[in-house]
Amino acid sequence: MRFVEIEELEVGMQPAEDIYDDDDVLLLDSTKKLDEQYINGLRNMKILGIYIEDYLSKDVVIKNAISHRQRRKTVESLKNMDIAAGMTEAKSIVAGIVNNNDISLDMKDMRTFDDYTYFHSVNVAVLATLIGKGYGLNSRDLVALCIAGLFHDLGKTKVDVSVLNKPGRLDQTEFNQIKKHVNYSYDLLASRSDIDEQAKLAALYHHENFDGTGYPEGLAGEKIPLFARILRVADVYDSLISKRPYKEPFPVTETIEYLLGGCGTLFDSRVVYAFLRAVPIYPKGQKVRLSDGREGFVVSNNIENPLRPTVRLFTGEDIDLAGPRHLTLSIAVTLDQSPDFSDELQRRKQWRKNEYKKIMVCDEKAEYEVLDVDYNLDFHETMKSLVTALVKHGQPDLLIIRVRPEGDEIPLILKLRQAYPSLKIVAVLDSYDMKLIVDLGPAKLAGYIMKPQDMRSLVEKVENILSS
Repeated sequence: MRFVEIEELEVGMQPAEDIYDDDDVLLLDSTKKLDEQYINGLRNMKILGIYIEDYLSKDVVIKNAISHRQRRKTVESLKNMDIAAGMTEAKSIVAGIVNNNDISLDMKDMRTFDDYTYFHSVNVAVLATLIGKGYGLNSRDLVALCIAGLFHDLGKTKVDVSVLNKPGRLDQTEFNQIKKHVNYSYDLLASRSDIDEQAKLAALYHHENFDGTGYPEGLAGEKIPLFARILRVADVYDSLISKRPYKEPFPVTETIEYLLGGCGTLFDSRVVYAFLRAVPIYPKGQKVRLSDGREGFVVSNNIENPLRPTVRLFTGEDIDLAGPRHLTLSIAVTLDQSPDFSDELQRRKQWRKNEYKKIMVCDEKAEYEVLDVDYNLDFHETMKSLVTALVKHGQPDLLIIRVRPEGDEIPLILKLRQAYPSLKIVAVLDSYDMKLIVDLGPAKLAGYIMKPQDMRSLVEKVENILSS
């Protein structure tokens, strides 16, 4: 099976599974092919899309971490503040994840803005359980962690909805209201003797940052309970990839790089590593576009390198992005989240605002020529040459440095951070390498770039970093 967005559904397509509405009423019988009435009905229900089966995807089996009915039951328990029922659902979620070694994520989550807190809590519970499993936690701890995920944001029900969904930046008074939700969540759980203390503390501390800059107490490092460190990663990931009244969803690639960039500051790098190993970044069945423009869908994931799955093109050819034949290819921004490049002239005007900004690059020049049109680029083949230029000419607006698998560049990058505390530095890695990322943590990088890189994504990334 594969996932097809609502805009791309066609008459005659065969649904791969039954579709139910929020009240568990059958909307679509999987034995019947789509007609215009069915498609219009799904569109009116604001359903993102459905899984279909066709000759291209008949061999792709997708085992979702949680069924739609179970998700609905869990959401209802949260809406009703029925903690006992939620705990029962948590045990069921954990049992399903523990017994399933080939889990995907459901891409047709039918959340609404009004119900966002509840659906988000279920998603965080599932993600946290997957992370915990990858981290090696036992079943008892996984249940406690799942419960923490379900209840971590219940305190938001006591925060003014207009503040929660405010489109603009929060003022200090409003932010202080938001911050109180962790205390409210903890208070809801504190008196329950049947809930593990680890789960209660995770709800209280899930906004603590690894470097001590979070709230409510400014805890740092391993003083933050492990469950809270796990929830921090799961919570941020689901928040970023979700559409909200005040923001569009972040592309998955940008979200992953945000997590990597936050290792050692916002997040425990070991938890991020467990996340990347356990959570399918590109779920099976998801439609993607490759960096050469060809389109297809994901048919299997690569545990060792989750950013490089196997993609089946719509021509029927399978492309293993982790294989040596296809190392020059990568997944571009996912189709459902890709920016609109149709008005290229408008983008050129936007880029021209940055033409006087200086970028120093220590890497192969050819890979960054797309930036040379709109920025003042200064290329260096060696770190020695780069440092000499820094001393002579001062710091640039952005420094891009390739870090090879051996990590020889890391000591000098750390020295540069000490000498130039405000310098924005981006590390370019040949592939996802957790050891390098951990070693780079003290450098407090502005971001990461994974090779090979899509040129338009590179431009987007540079723009975002320079404007932040």
